[in-house]
Amino acid sequence: EEQRREAQRREEQRRIEEQCREEERLEAQRHEEQRRMEEQRREAQRFEEQRREAQRREEQRRIEEQCREEERLEAQRHEEQRRMEEQRREAQRFEEQRREA
Repeated sequence: EEQRREAQRREEQRRIEEQCREEERLEAQRHEEQRRMEEQRREAQRFEEQRREAQRREEQRRIEEQCREEERLEAQRHEEQRRMEEQRREAQRFEEQRREA
């Protein structure tokens, strides 16, 4: 009887220890899944930040290009105005010379 009870007690002890190991294994597995999910979340966040940064740089580049184009057109308008003014003065000079002659 005593041996039977001792065997039963050892079996119960073995079962409890096995259950503990299983719970520890499951807990470790949950931690690992959490760690992986957190890593994926950070990776997705990093990717999104890079995408936004690239978008911001592209927008900045487009704005700067637009500014350069506007400056080029403004310079072109000034040059045309200067030429027209020069032609007007040339015509005026020509007209004055014609009247004097």
